[in-house]
Amino acid sequence: MSLEALWTIEFQDVHGWVNGGVVVFETNRVFGGDSNYYYVGQFEQTKYGLTADARIVHYHGEARTAFGDDAKDFTVSIQGTYLQVAKGEQRSEDIIMGKMRRTDSPQQELVIRLTRRADLP
Repeated sequence: MSLEALWTIEFQDVHGWVNGGVVVFETNRVFGGDSNYYYVGQFEQTKYGLTADARIVHYHGEARTAFGDDAKDFTVSIQGTYLQVAKGEQRSEDIIMGKMRRTDSPQQELVIRLTRRADLP
């Protein structure tokens, strides 16, 4: 199954699922954003999920990242795998769980959840 679709992304930290946005995966490119930041990058589909790198840029309102700082322009690296479903090795290709790291500070890491919402026209 192709990852090319519209997805939502949620970020988890010590306070729970704190923020989210929308991402579109299309021809190895990723585009998206939330209420304060936009995202532009590239992705590669793997056998079990995806890897991606994206530039995150502030455009509106308070500059407060999901990492808890006020960075206005930074890059992240994402690795995610399809959610495993309990019965055997069956998997759900509609949910990807993974980790997002800041490339300028790799020790900063957040759990992410991507949920497929709509196919592309």
